[in-house]
Amino acid sequence: MFLKNDLTSPKLIINENNNIFIIGEQLTYFLKDYTSPSDKSKSNWSIAYCEKIDSQRPIIRENTLTIPLGSNNLDFLSLTRAHKEYSKPRSRIHTWRALIKKTPSRNKKTEKTNHIQEFWLIQIIEYLFSLVDFHPIEISDQKQTDNGTNLITITSRIDDRQESILKLLGIKDLAIARLANELNSEERKTNSNWRITDSFYLGKNRQSDTQWHYTGELKNNVFTLTGDSEISKEGDYYLVPSDQKGTYAQFLRRAKALKALAEHNELLEMLINPRAKIKNSHDDITEDPHYEHLDKSKQETLKKLISTIPLFLVQGPPGVGKTKLIKELVRRRYTEEPTDRYLLTAQSNSATDHLFEQVTEIFNSTEAKPLTIRCGKNDSDEGTPDLRKQSAKIINNIRSSNIFRTASLHIQEKINTLHSHYTPSPGKPNILSKSTSSTRTFEGLLLRSANFIFATTNSPELERVIEERGQFDWTIVEEAGKATGGELISPLLLSYRRLMIGDHKQLPPFNSDKVKEALLSSDSLREALFLSRSVISSELLDNTANDLFNIPETTEELDITPGENTTEDNFAETCRKSISKLFYSNN
Repeated sequence: MFLKNDLTSPKLIINENNNIFIIGEQLTYFLKDYTSPSDKSKSNWSIAYCEKIDSQRPIIRENTLTIPLGSNNLDFLSLTRAHKEYSKPRSRIHTWRALIKKTPSRNKKTEKTNHIQEFWLIQIIEYLFSLVDFHPIEISDQKQTDNGTNLITITSRIDDRQESILKLLGIKDLAIARLANELNSEERKTNSNWRITDSFYLGKNRQSDTQWHYTGELKNNVFTLTGDSEISKEGDYYLVPSDQKGTYAQFLRRAKALKALAEHNELLEMLINPRAKIKNSHDDITEDPHYEHLDKSKQETLKKLISTIPLFLVQGPPGVGKTKLIKELVRRRYTEEPTDRYLLTAQSNSATDHLFEQVTEIFNSTEAKPLTIRCGKNDSDEGTPDLRKQSAKIINNIRSSNIFRTASLHIQEKINTLHSHYTPSPGKPNILSKSTSSTRTFEGLLLRSANFIFATTNSPELERVIEERGQFDWTIVEEAGKATGGELISPLLLSYRRLMIGDHKQLPPFNSDKVKEALLSSDSLREALFLSRSVISSELLDNTANDLFNIPETTEELDITPGENTTEDNFAETCRKSISKLFYSNN
């Protein structure tokens, strides 16, 4: 009933990035093409799937396509009914295709769309390289051991599509060598857990996937694994490292950040033309004793970065005092504005830890401590305020306060219940119980309230703050040269004052050389994209990203005018420009 009331006069919106949504009376409904759960095929816009609902209105610009929809033209389907309707002849239901076709030509992309697509291309290349983690196998034998577990024997096999994709990316190792090297690597000796799936698909784990433990090499290139599940010897399977689930989660976070970037006009314009967007903040600096203790170069840099918005870059080799500059900036600004919020981030945990140790030294001698959280370190040393431990500490403080003792019984019961969710796991005194909806709500409140948050650029907590539209007064990125442009998007989205610090002679981002080689071989990359589209989850893409896969085999399929570049030419240009998104020093 609520949906029908909210969509009495709906409008279909297709923006410049080809994002599609419906605006209701109170809510905005974000749409994508429905995908069949059984065969992963698209409905070709016979059915639209609502992937997200937001209470905030998107920005409607002059070139945004707006189509009024009659409320009687909408039919609301459950996923079960949608699956049934999908299997029927298409004539039986209305189609969205005619409306979607009104989208402006995708060959005439805006500068902003081009810029986002360059980031997407790097992201997709990383997806393609991760396909090497799928090891095609055959199950040659299966039996039950004395302790009741199942023992299987596997050998490598060839998957023609995977081999073609990997060869186009420059990976020449044979499947049998890749499997043997991975199973016997040092990393797998400490984490020998695997899953077996019947799907060559970069997406969420399937219910039919089974978990296994590698036990050893029976004979040359014949391996054994144990598990609790039975599995048919018939069929084509893939052996995948269990930690690939974490890789997918990281990919999903970066994809969400790129989707958020498409709606963040200020950051997009700054990335396209940084110098044109630099402004004077008119913030003055007090030349106090702390200022006098700085050398002349740091004094000048401090003045400039405080007076510059929305972005300031500091570059210098190790040992020149870049972290000292951060400490003085934080000390000064926090003293002047104690309610300001700071996000301090780096690509690696080690760099983030160093930043945390140095900056928190400022407050060692102060009586009133700022609320500080170190995200993503649930296995951290005692005393490190990771999100869960900081939450548990605050709940304990509340329970021992006068406020708690004078609160109503109802409030006390709620706080006691929340406290019970932060008790250590049985037999593991340093590990708190698994999170619940109550703890996640409370931790979200802390993320929105903390004075200082320290997190890696890929932290899931940053994804959460972005989704909740949180903001910081300052974002400070240390060792920016070790992060790709895509990894920097999340922290840059979260503030309108950004300080990036790096060393132009620092080691480049991990795997950046491989990605760069792929971009330089644009013809091979185009072919790899063509072969891989159906193996990448739609959750990891949007319409702008999907355009990279929609490259026709001949230029005759294009609607172009004389003098215009072909899609192939545009793709090569996109590859060339994407290289600059890999490296901080080229941005």
